[in-house]
Amino acid sequence: MALMMTVTRKVPKLIPHLVQHAGGRLSLKQALDGNVLIGGGWPARLIRDAVGDPDFSVKPELLPASLAGNADMAIRVLPELARVPAIRGWIGTTTVTEDQLPLVGPVPDMAGTFVANGGSAFTLGPSFAEALAALVSGRTPDTDLSNFDPARYRRT
Repeated sequence: MALMMTVTRKVPKLIPHLVQHAGGRLSLKQALDGNVLIGGGWPARLIRDAVGDPDFSVKPELLPASLAGNADMAIRVLPELARVPAIRGWIGTTTVTEDQLPLVGPVPDMAGTFVANGGSAFTLGPSFAEALAALVSGRTPDTDLSNFDPARYRRT
């Protein structure tokens, strides 16, 4: 799927930690240099070929309704953002499993091969890295990865 992000101009510290809105699509985080990153899973239009498969040779298209909806959600959660100009936005593609959960752990039947990906990878990347570092070094991760086990999609 194709998702969009927006970044604001640099502002003094507004957000000391990641904000993830449970009731709506929103993630907010502030970079060390002061830019605020606004996301949360708002879709862009992924161009598909005649068969219906994603055509990655064509750039996905920004959806104005997604841009406006994401900005509105961000301003409702952090009203100070209403006075902060956005300087750019972008679209990225990400993988999503049928159950919407990431894949994190050893790849079945491929000894020494590990995977960490999924729609939450933008936000959870550092946590995925920590878990994979434990797995690669033969330790049990601090996080229970059973719900994210790649074996749930094992080919039969």
